[in-house]
Amino acid sequence: MSTMPGFSLFRQPETKPITQEQLISEVKGIYEGLTLVEIKCIELSASPNTRIPEDQELNIEQYQKLIGLHRTLLHEHHDFFLASQHPLANAALRRLPAKYSMPARMWRHGIQSFLELLRKRLPASREHMLTFICIAYNTMTLLYETVPVFALTWIECLGDLGRYRMAIEDDDIRDREIWTAVSQHWYSQASDRSPEVGRLYHHLAILARPNTLEQLYYYNKALCVPAPFDSARQSIMTLFRPFLKETTTRIDPDPFNEAFVRVHAMIFALRPSEEIDSALDKFLENLDQKIAEKNKEWYLIAISLICSLLGYGDPNNPITKELPKPKEKSPHQDETRNAAGNSVAEKTAQLQFESARPFVMKTCDIVFRRKADINALPFFHTILVSLYHIAQRPKAIAFIEKEFPWTRVVEVLNEAYPALMSKPRMASETFPRPPRNEPLRPLPEDYAMRGLALSEKYFPPDWFSSDKLEDDEKMFEPPSLGDERRQRLLWLGRRICSVGNWFEWDEGSSRFIVNPAYDRDSSLTVES
Repeated sequence: MSTMPGFSLFRQPETKPITQEQLISEVKGIYEGLTLVEIKCIELSASPNTRIPEDQELNIEQYQKLIGLHRTLLHEHHDFFLASQHPLANAALRRLPAKYSMPARMWRHGIQSFLELLRKRLPASREHMLTFICIAYNTMTLLYETVPVFALTWIECLGDLGRYRMAIEDDDIRDREIWTAVSQHWYSQASDRSPEVGRLYHHLAILARPNTLEQLYYYNKALCVPAPFDSARQSIMTLFRPFLKETTTRIDPDPFNEAFVRVHAMIFALRPSEEIDSALDKFLENLDQKIAEKNKEWYLIAISLICSLLGYGDPNNPITKELPKPKEKSPHQDETRNAAGNSVAEKTAQLQFESARPFVMKTCDIVFRRKADINALPFFHTILVSLYHIAQRPKAIAFIEKEFPWTRVVEVLNEAYPALMSKPRMASETFPRPPRNEPLRPLPEDYAMRGLALSEKYFPPDWFSSDKLEDDEKMFEPPSLGDERRQRLLWLGRRICSVGNWFEWDEGSSRFIVNPAYDRDSSLTVES
């Protein structure tokens, strides 16, 4: 064989393909070694009888040995996942990680217990904690790239590690903000993959501090999705508690947000009706002038309003009881529903509903009066999606149909029709998708409503199929979205007409007309 001067070619050594028996033996060997290291980690970090006492100080050498031990466990897990998910592995081998709860064990015994040991020894353990978080984060990133079958678990773990990293940055505000954003990014990715899981929104609520409006939205979503996170009922009180105290100190830099969250806090905490009425009046005083100042917040406000109307996820809420039961639910939801299904719980839910109803109706009445304000379009859209969901159940809509401002809805729809820049797509019963040559482009409020039962049958199955959009792009507001929202409003208007008689579409005049029986303006006549 001829070669170039100065170069020589060597034959590549022969490699024999691994057999199924060798692969099984390899996995068994890794698991045995992993188990031995895991037992030692549990003994030192988690077991009540053998773990290192919290008051025991550790020296540098001890910290380094503990880090080395837990690093070894992470490496063993990594090898186990790669071997069990090898391209030649049979189905039984591939099922082993799930069968033996390996992702959960890796997080609990390989990472979380040790991080808690380090956290309790802060600030002395800070540098060692930073070192181990870096090791764990790199391992999780590697698993995310190489073992995609458990991608959702790796994503949530990366979010959790970001929270630990954020929590120890007391001095450097910039680093704290960076790691908050990193954690939010991972949790948002997780919620995109599992939008019905309330636990993920609970994490995002904690990270949303000090933005009270976003915290309220995420806590509400954690409680109201099909798989609610029940612990959020206690966590939300960390947001509400300051608003329930008599104080002249400003809680939120935005007086509007403060007034809005205060009403929610009082309704949730079942405060006396006179206190709720007073807080509601203060909120409504400045509502109209605030509409022009806000934009993206309006769909967050609308979602929180609907969640209050539905009892913040309380299964005894009168409207919720009449709506279809969600497909997914938390493991304890049946127990909660059965335990709560007694007369005391139902009376409590009824009282809360009677406080929330005027809050929602009066807010909608004022905001819907701003029919030509483009900033209010996300609010209109979100409310009509919710209204359509409720209106399909006569017993559910009966709780609000007499109080709802149908006249204002009709005014908004009649304002939207002549303002359309494109051909109306409201006659069809199918969702008004963009033209075939245009990509799917969900609205920002679509992402916000995703996962809630109210939007379960609203969006087409492929509506969120594009995974190329970054979080910032999802919230981007090009001018064309105004026309898209008007298309949605008109389509929803026609659909609501099809399930009830609150208003109707008149083909001759191309206008919506309110049923006089539900026209609250015409009913306000002065008797002579």
